[in-house]
Amino acid sequence: MQMLPVVRRHACPAIAFGIAMAMLGGASVWGQRQPRSHEELQFSLELIDAQAFGPNTHQGIDGDPSAEVAASWKRYGVLADGVSVVAVRLKPASYNGAVTFTLKGLNSHYPQNPEYTGSLSAAFPAIPAPDQGPGTGAMSVTVPAGSRKIVFYRPPASYFYEAGRDREELAIEAAPADGADQAEFDYAGQTFTLYRPTLLLNHGIFSGPATFAVLRHQIPAESVTLRDIDWSEYNASGFDDITPFLSNGAADEIARLRFQKIAAARLDLFGHSTGGVMLK
Repeated sequence: MQMLPVVRRHACPAIAFGIAMAMLGGASVWGQRQPRSHEELQFSLELIDAQAFGPNTHQGIDGDPSAEVAASWKRYGVLADGVSVVAVRLKPASYNGAVTFTLKGLNSHYPQNPEYTGSLSAAFPAIPAPDQGPGTGAMSVTVPAGSRKIVFYRPPASYFYEAGRDREELAIEAAPADGADQAEFDYAGQTFTLYRPTLLLNHGIFSGPATFAVLRHQIPAESVTLRDIDWSEYNASGFDDITPFLSNGAADEIARLRFQKIAAARLDLFGHSTGGVMLK
């Protein structure tokens, strides 16, 4: 089941966000001692895009705990859109004890809470994530002994980090919940990047992307990714001809992000004049 892109609609004057989107690969982090070689690593974590599986992710990616997930579904970044859920799997699955997964923000200047970082859960979470309150989720979850070592990461509803940056680094760690095992097994971890959602710009009738030239000039380049929806060649056409440009533009951007190994399902969209009316 492929989840379709969702667009958050804005038909009011644009907020000064910005542009920049470069893929940052995740890196493994390890505790207790630094392994001397790759062969010495006992466990690893992988982040898997859950958009194709939905609530059936456990069956979809873990029918065989040793099975490899196609590289096209692995992710090293997630949009802060409240819906781009990622499954976090501990490999290999041979460890049968209880495991605690913990989510951490790597920027010490910001709160360590789900409203900023997103949350972890043992079951596929409700989406979209709420803006605040107890429903925002937990920062850690323990998987019982004998259970499959999979949890779910749900990004926050919005990007609450500083306005001048379009990304922040987070980490998920997994460690034996049994204190006796902690001395024997290294814990595994994975860093990944939380991105501010792309802002799609939809111009009005008898105009084009140049409408937003001043806006682009005023927005810091590292604040957010800006993308134009350009239907200027169809200015003389009716709504039936130009409205598909919205869904096509969103789908193209979602595909671009996923190609860069970023989990993405919802974008922000700003419309000017007729471009704003099209969002209603």
